[in-house]
Amino acid sequence: MKDFTDERHNGEEACECGGDFCGCEGCIETINDLVAGKRSAEELGTQCDIEHWTEQDGIAKKEGV
Repeated sequence: MKDFTDERHNGEEACECGGDFCGCEGCIETINDLVAGKRSAEELGTQCDIEHWTEQDGIAKKEGV
């Protein structure tokens, strides 16, 4: 996990997985929840459930969502 920076928050630095990286408190909380095994939108506060997530590959949405 990386620390918050203005560059990451403003989308000027991408995550190693190729996705966006913000680094704000809310994003860090979501990352911690993913590491803990949470995957439902309700648990994560995301727009949809997460079918699969790894630090190496990022996330994948559940099909049909």
